[in-house]
Amino acid sequence: MIIQLMTWGLYVAAALSLIVIATWLHIIFWGWYYRQREICGPLSWIYSPDGWRIALEQIPARRGVPYKGQAICCPGLACNGRIFHFREGLSFARDLSDEGWTVWILHPRGTGPSERPLGGEDKVYGYREYVKDGVAAMEFVRARNEGPLIWVGHSLGGLIGLEVARRTPHSLDGLITLGTPIALNEHNITPFYYTLFKWFCRGLKTAYLGKLSTFVAPWSGWVHALHPKPLYVNFDLINEADLRTVLAQGFEDTPRRILDEFVAAIERSEGPWDWFEEELRELNIPLLAFAGDRDALAPLSVTEPISRWGHPQSVEFHILEGFSHLELVLSEGVQREVMPRLHSWWAQQEIKRDVQPPQITNNEGGIAEVMTQRELNSKIQAG
Repeated sequence: MIIQLMTWGLYVAAALSLIVIATWLHIIFWGWYYRQREICGPLSWIYSPDGWRIALEQIPARRGVPYKGQAICCPGLACNGRIFHFREGLSFARDLSDEGWTVWILHPRGTGPSERPLGGEDKVYGYREYVKDGVAAMEFVRARNEGPLIWVGHSLGGLIGLEVARRTPHSLDGLITLGTPIALNEHNITPFYYTLFKWFCRGLKTAYLGKLSTFVAPWSGWVHALHPKPLYVNFDLINEADLRTVLAQGFEDTPRRILDEFVAAIERSEGPWDWFEEELRELNIPLLAFAGDRDALAPLSVTEPISRWGHPQSVEFHILEGFSHLELVLSEGVQREVMPRLHSWWAQQEIKRDVQPPQITNNEGGIAEVMTQRELNSKIQAG
């Protein structure tokens, strides 16, 4: 009897070992297979205040169109910057650059080509550390001094942008949020997905969301039950092949700490986002916010409050029909629905900048003349 139990124990151990090996080989192969389609713009390297090496991917403004300024694009939780520059014909960054923006895609620590944690305490970081990366990116880009600077943030990337604007007043000339959850304590996520979110890799330093995404990538679009379709996928806006690729390339393992921070905010209204309701109105910066009516990851209950809490003269809020979470930044609907509103919004900001002209003083300290910003630029260029 004992020998039989030992034999069965060996069989079970061998079977489990084979499953683990097969799983890792599966993840390695598909991670390599989908990465063959990866594209990447020129990289610049910056250092966060705590020493992390961070990558900024640049997409230069298109030649031959009026130059508008610079834009920093920041991805959300468990994503790298690839979601902004996915492939030719499906690139949020390229759409911006075609309109005259020089785009800088931020790959926060632990994502994309940026430095990754090696082990130990390096794996323990959260929202505040991501903000350090955002501030470093802003300072690097602002130092280029090439016109206005706007921040474009998807999901968590929008929260980071708001924090950068709060900590460094007058550093940004505009801010765009895409599916950014402001009122996390009003979240109505379904119990199944919330339980998964709360307990996945709980107690570990790393939540292996990237590996999980790569594992399910080959079947996504074919077997819908193997990916959380209600959370972020509308196949009328993104096709199955693109979804499979972005699951393997755009999603990353993430520190478990930031998931715990989200859980605390949802359950107990605790965490680094407490200031929004009371202080967002004081953040007098042009703010354009988008939300999807099918977004179950950041539903309207948590995104819409930005239109009420923000400065009434600074916030413009749009609800996009048929959009879920991912499609706000990576889908064929971006060109049709997001970009026209973005360009119209910025045109209004340019008009406002011209309506409020700077005062030019003469040598005696008095006001010599008053010009619009456009007239001032023309005078400077004329010498």
